[in-house]
Amino acid sequence: MEDIQSHSPQPHCRSTYPCDRFLHVSCAYPIYKGRPPKINHAEILLRLQKGQGPSKIARDLGISRGTVYQVRKGTSE
Repeated sequence: MEDIQSHSPQPHCRSTYPCDRFLHVSCAYPIYKGRPPKINHAEILLRLQKGQGPSKIARDLGISRGTVYQVRKGTSE
């Protein structure tokens, strides 16, 4: 049986601890990529086309006015 300490971290594993190819928890799960986006660009654009103001859209969706302006301008958050 091979010693666990003899293995170095695998390329897909971000752990600094020696990696056991079979039992290392961080190797078994995908790497965390951040939280899912909260805003819906299509809904913001639709509300803007209907004539709603950025303040009302931001208040209703729970986002900042700056985000509404960024979506209107065409850039993401």
